[in-house]
Amino acid sequence: MRIVVVSGGNTLPSESVISFVSDLDQPAPVDVITWGAPTAKLRRVCDRMVVLGPLRSPAEPVPDGPDQVPSVPLTGLTAARIKAAVLWRRRRARRFARSKVARARSMLGRDRARAWRRIRRSAPAMQLLAEADLVVALDSQAIRAGWTISRRQPAVAAVLGLASAQVAARRMAVARSAFDAEQVAGSG
Repeated sequence: MRIVVVSGGNTLPSESVISFVSDLDQPAPVDVITWGAPTAKLRRVCDRMVVLGPLRSPAEPVPDGPDQVPSVPLTGLTAARIKAAVLWRRRRARRFARSKVARARSMLGRDRARAWRRIRRSAPAMQLLAEADLVVALDSQAIRAGWTISRRQPAVAAVLGLASAQVAARRMAVARSAFDAEQVAGSG
C-alpha cells in the first residue's frame, strides 16, 4: 500500500505528517506532494517528494536606506518642505506596495483549485498519484486534487486529514490481509 499526502497550502504540518508515518500499524511508503518547502526531518521520513510552489524564502523587509534628498544646497523653509515631501512620497509608495502585495496574497488564498492545477501539470506528481492506494488531503486547497484522483481512479481512496488517513490505512491493511489469506487458502 502506497500513501500520498497532498498539501496545497503554503505551510506543511511536518510534525503531524512525521507522527502519522510513525503511527502506521504496518509500514507503508509515504510520498508527499506539497506547495511549500518541506523540512529536513520530513525529507528523511518520506520516500519521495514533489514541491509544486516556488521555493522562495519569506520576503525580507526592505532595509531603510539614507533619505533621498536632493544634494542642491537649499536653505530654510524650502529645504524642510522638500525633505518632508520626499519622505511622504517614500512612505506612500511603501504603503501602496504593501497593500498590493497583501491583496495579491489574499487572492491566492482564495484559489482552491491552485494545487490541482499545479499537480495536473507536474509529471512527477501525477506519477506519484498514479501509484497511490490512498491519497490524503491535508487542507482545503488539496481537497480538489484528492477528489479528482479518486474520481479518475476508483481503486484509489481519498480522505481529508491525517486522522481519517489512519482509519483508512488500517481498513486497507485488514482488507489486504484478508485477501491474502483467501489466496493462500484457495491455493492450498
